[in-house]
Amino acid sequence: MKNTDWKKITQRPLTSFDFKSVESAFGMPMRYANNSSHLVACLEKSKLMLDDIFQEKINFLLNGLFYADGEVKKSLFIEENMSVFFELKKCVYDAHIKSLNKI
Repeated sequence: MKNTDWKKITQRPLTSFDFKSVESAFGMPMRYANNSSHLVACLEKSKLMLDDIFQEKINFLLNGLFYADGEVKKSLFIEENMSVFFELKKCVYDAHIKSLNKI
């Protein structure tokens, strides 16, 4: 994804679809082990959805996915950090509920 594409995404308000796609990806992250670009995009999008306290966990996962050479290492990294993905999934769900309550 080009930097300009990401700017377009961040300038528009987050939709229910955004929340649901991120939540779904974090619920089954192993599905994206062979092609982690969607998972990376969801992690980047979750930075906009979650408070600053979660940024460190998100950055940890992003760095692990970027620096893991090959599909096997990415699969192992995801598998070893499933609890972090599940924690973020719950937080994204909570953020989605909060956003709906503001409407």
